[in-house]
Amino acid sequence: MKACPHEARIVKEEGFMVYIGGKGGREIIEGVSMKIKTVQEIIELINGVLSVYNRYADKPQRERLASTMKRIGQTKFINETKKVVEGKS
Repeated sequence: MKACPHEARIVKEEGFMVYIGGKGGREIIEGVSMKIKTVQEIIELINGVLSVYNRYADKPQRERLASTMKRIGQTKFINETKKVVEGKS
């Protein structure tokens, strides 16, 4: 985010908020939010999410990410994603 040229707004943190596994429509599911500092970390996170999704989805590319996360548990999904990103799995 660029700071205001008139310094009316002070940037406290730099980076991005990424939401994983949200869903709208008839069944609304709030995604898990994560703070990410760089674009490279976002790319690594997306690759990790896809890796874990492909491992656990009943029908990859047919089952929604939110449904997979709900079925195996959001905490387990996020923890396994973090392990993939860190190179431990």
